[in-house]
Parts: sequence; structure tokens; C-alpha cells
Amino acid sequence: MKRILIPTDFSPNAQKAAEYAVRLFSDESEMVLVHAYQIPHSGANVLISVQDILEKDALKLLTEEKNRIVDLFPNAKTSLSVEARLGEPQEILRRMINENETDLVVMGTQGATGLKGILVGSVASSVLERVNAPILAIPMGAELHLPKSIAFAADDQSLNGLNLPSIIIQLAVKHTSHVHVINIVGKDESRTVGVSDSTDAKPIESLKDVQQTYHFLEDDDVVHGLDTFLDRHQIDLLSLINRKQDLFSMLFNRSVTKRMLLHSKTPI
Repeated sequence: MKRILIPTDFSPNAQKAAEYAVRLFSDESEMVLVHAYQIPHSGANVLISVQDILEKDALKLLTEEKNRIVDLFPNAKTSLSVEARLGEPQEILRRMINENETDLVVMGTQGATGLKGILVGSVASSVLERVNAPILAIPMGAELHLPKSIAFAADDQSLNGLNLPSIIIQLAVKHTSHVHVINIVGKDESRTVGVSDSTDAKPIESLKDVQQTYHFLEDDDVVHGLDTFLDRHQIDLLSLINRKQDLFSMLFNRSVTKRMLLHSKTPI
């Protein structure tokens, strides 16, 4: 059974992300709704009592949020649990992922109390580089649909055999999704530009069970190229892989991810 973490600050965007996660995964996953609370600076003699109060308040809010979700999705009653932890949100996520194998983190990116900072801003690099789990980010204003059309932004290494996260493949198989593999190159690079289907291109091994189309596009601005493609093909979900110490990480590093999250209406 898959394990999915859903951090929340109870903002509308975080609630939307939680609903999307439950809609996609509740029938086959253990989901944990997580809230990180912090103690305001004060005298040491009152910290323990303040922590107790804050924890109880956090658990109360989490229980209310769980009940709200279960009212919308009754099948989530047994698969959704809650957990309140003291600390910074990004550190709590990292710790929980290290404690138990986690298949996915689903989160809103522009929450009222700073969830935006987890992926957009200085904290983004810490999560993207240190968290060993796929992240599904739901931007503010995202239009959420079942993932019938999934885009995978790939470089040459990806095209030569790198596997997508298994949970993305499972989604594609479950929803009979069409996977669009996109390779964006600069206009001065020598590369055949066009579209080829899976019968003309060597399939990525992990995509062998899903319908796939390969797109080779020219654009000097990777984000602009992705945006244009997402709009043109009505993509429901975009998959980016963050790798270190190679050309791909230079193109699809945290700066590109942040730029996409700031304005994209597509879950990433």
C-alpha cells in the first residue's frame, strides 16, 4: 500500500490539494494529513504548557479537516489519518519521510501561512534536494482533473532509459492516460524537431504499458516551452524529475520549478 503525506496549513489551497490527493489515491493508499506547528518565543517555564495547547489545537483542526474531507469522500475514512508535529514544515516532511518509506507528498504551494515557502523561495532548494520522495505540487488556481493527459519533461538521459516515479506510472495505467514525453532543446542545438509516436521512438521502459507520444520542441526558454505545450495539449499533470550534477538539473532545477509553480495552473 502506498504512503502519501499531505501537509496542510488549512488554507483553501492546501484544502484543494488534500481533496485532489484523496480523489486520486484514497482507495489504495495510506494517507497522512500533517500540520506543523511552532511555539512562539517566550520564557522557558511556559514552553511545555504552550506546546501542549498548540498540539491540542493542531489536532483539533486536523480532525475537523479530516471530517470535512471524509464528508466529500466517504471512502477516505479508514485510509486518512492525522498527525501534528512541532517544527518547521520542511523539516517535519524530511523527518517523516526518513522515518517511513513515503511514495508521494501532495501539497498546495501558496498557502496562507507559508506553505508557498516550502517549494517557492529559499526553502524550496532544501525540500527538492533533500527530500527523497516525489512531490505533487498543486499551484494556486490549478484546474484539477483526473490525469487523462500527463506530460513528462525529459532530457536525453531520460529518453535513454530513466524510469518515471512508479506512482506516476500507476496513475497513468489506472486512468488510461496518454503520456506526452517532451524534450525541449535550444534553437541553436542540432536536433530533429517534431513529433513521433511510440512506434517510431524507443519507448522509455517504465512507459511500456501506457500510450505515449514523443515531442521534440525548440525553445531557448524551457519554462516558456513547457507552458506553451501544456496549454496546447490540455495537460492534466506535469512530471519533472530533479537530478543533481548534470545538464538536466541545470535546465529543470529548482528555479524552473519555482517559475512553473508561480504561474502554472497545472499540477506538477
